[in-house]
Amino acid sequence: MIMLHGGHGWLLSQFISPLSNKRKDKWGGSLENRARFPLLVLEKVRKEVGENFPIEFRISGDERVEGGMGLDETIEYCKIIEDKVDLIHVTAGIYHSHVETKAFSSMFDPHGCNIDLAAAIKKNVKVPVAAVGGFNDPELIDRVIGEGKCDFVAVGRQQFADPDFVMKTMLGKADEIAPCLRCSCFNPLPADPDARNVALPWHCTVNPLSQRELRWRQAPQPKASRNVLVVGGGVGGLYAAITAAERGHRVTLAEKKPRLGGHLWFTDTDTHKGDLKRFRDSLIVRAERAGVKIDFETVADEEYIRAKAPYALICAAGSEPAVPPIKGVENADYALTVYSEPHRIGKKIVLIGGGLIGCETGLYLAEKGHEVTVLEMLDDIAKEANDSHRRALIPRMKKQLEWKCNVKVTEITAGGVEYADTDGNIGKIAADNVLYSTGLKSNSKTVERFRPLAPLFFTVGDCVSPRFVKQATYEGFCAGMDIL
Repeated sequence: MIMLHGGHGWLLSQFISPLSNKRKDKWGGSLENRARFPLLVLEKVRKEVGENFPIEFRISGDERVEGGMGLDETIEYCKIIEDKVDLIHVTAGIYHSHVETKAFSSMFDPHGCNIDLAAAIKKNVKVPVAAVGGFNDPELIDRVIGEGKCDFVAVGRQQFADPDFVMKTMLGKADEIAPCLRCSCFNPLPADPDARNVALPWHCTVNPLSQRELRWRQAPQPKASRNVLVVGGGVGGLYAAITAAERGHRVTLAEKKPRLGGHLWFTDTDTHKGDLKRFRDSLIVRAERAGVKIDFETVADEEYIRAKAPYALICAAGSEPAVPPIKGVENADYALTVYSEPHRIGKKIVLIGGGLIGCETGLYLAEKGHEVTVLEMLDDIAKEANDSHRRALIPRMKKQLEWKCNVKVTEITAGGVEYADTDGNIGKIAADNVLYSTGLKSNSKTVERFRPLAPLFFTVGDCVSPRFVKQATYEGFCAGMDIL
């Protein structure tokens, strides 16, 4: 099959869309004129491939911008082309506003966000219709096809996140699927948060093999089944344990708490973190099925480790919230407290720290009806986020809460905060609760204590340096692979 991309503002859609086609000749104006060039392309492709070779045509059901192609006109256009194609593939939006128009859906958009467009087009054409737009759940895919809203569902980034998506579904192992987090792998984290144009390679947060397939396909196999101990059951520790166990090693994971997942415990509550919760849960299922022995509520001290006598020790001891050196900080709580103790949270909230944790916690609270103000020392908020995520996050924050940048909190009281801006002006904000999110600090002392206790020693995740799930996943995978 061949797919012609006639959406997202690319060449064919530049002729179709009144947003970009301002021509006054036979190639512009009426829908029939604007369709002339794409039709010629379709005719030429059909001539080259023959009658029995399927052609798929991708189109934005609605460009979702003022002056762009809307659904009603798209339906009429699909009627014009349906005799020349075998499948109409319905997406949305334009690339240059890819998040805003759902050309690539964000974590804040519903899964299957273009299904209404596909369903409307399907009612009006004779050829099969495919829908695309953040599908990462087999049950949702089965439902929309069963309801007759489309004939096919297209999955792009989900196949990147888990190439075994379909096979796991067929084998009844959907609970092992690593769901796409829609964290914008195509728009990766910058090498320097102050220079967003300097990007790291395109890699997937939940699939450490992504864009490294050839390298790891050639990795050496273990020479023997080793005794492996993993300390810490966060994402990095879980991925290390899974990888080592799936390669035939005997793995024990020690976790001091009665649950796995590390900092991701809050995803049980946060309304926008359902996919991250599914990823955490999929790791837990995979660890259990791989035969990882899990010691819950276990503090891995020197005596415990020596008793286990591991050949390889993987330290995934994580990090702890950094408490800011502010007068009266005892009157404040760490931001994620809101998820475990919501009954303590009043109406007015001041949140110190405008990084991603602070911003996303603030948005969560604002959507719950709290009045939230975020205070940030830097000149902008969420600076560590990639461009696509900021495009999704910042507009929602603007509707729900307030923030101030270039300010430093000088004192926290039982009734609020006092702060100073860069010009020395003093301000006060009353609050029922003051929360802080001023970074994390690695459990580096644990790392140094553990280092001499096994022939092979690895560190993964936040205990190396507080960062993102992506780094924890990859480092855990590498540690598991490096045990030979």
